[in-house]
Amino acid sequence: LFGQNVGPEGRVVAIEAHPMIAKFLRRNIVDNNLMNTTIENVAVTGIPGYVTLFEGSKGNLGSTSLLSSRCTGKPLQVKASTLMNLLADVDLNKVSVIKIDIEGAEGSVVEEILQNLDCFPQRLTLAIEANLTENGEWHDFFGRFLEAGFKAARLDRDYDWDNVSAFQSANLSPIDHLEESVTDVLFYRGDERIQRLLRRRRDALPRRLEAAKRQRSNLEAQATQ
Repeated sequence: LFGQNVGPEGRVVAIEAHPMIAKFLRRNIVDNNLMNTTIENVAVTGIPGYVTLFEGSKGNLGSTSLLSSRCTGKPLQVKASTLMNLLADVDLNKVSVIKIDIEGAEGSVVEEILQNLDCFPQRLTLAIEANLTENGEWHDFFGRFLEAGFKAARLDRDYDWDNVSAFQSANLSPIDHLEESVTDVLFYRGDERIQRLLRRRRDALPRRLEAAKRQRSNLEAQATQ
């Protein structure tokens, strides 16, 4: 979706730790002729090297996590790198959006972004899953984003396929603190920019539905093999 939204002059770097999911992503890139999108099959962590992934269920490999408390599947050793290392050949001043959902292991990546905010443009928007239950540092992270001039909004998650197919976009609810439950948070500067992003999200919903259906079909086919 990002690859289609940024156009041929834009660039998308997709980072996926699980080898099988990275394989599906590469296939989707080829199927959709997204020449502006690259896949990095690596885990994003605070320290380069190798880490252990704990695999999610066959029906939901996307739940694979670096946290053993989240998953009981087989462990996988995968290569790890920091976000700034992975973006070494990217002009950071042109980065518009960073989306982070690492199934509970977002802390080290968020800290790295906060320490390097000066490298990114004012228009930077971040979508991050915040989980106070698993990481109490989120109180500090949230405050530091606000101090840096960001506004925050809760992005209500909706996995209802009827709503998606009816092109109902997610709701944004401004917040000034985090709740104890898991929250998808959008950090942004400027209301006009966020409205443009929401319009793009709405316009992309038909493609989003089709891509999600293909990915689910691929996962189901792999699970039956």
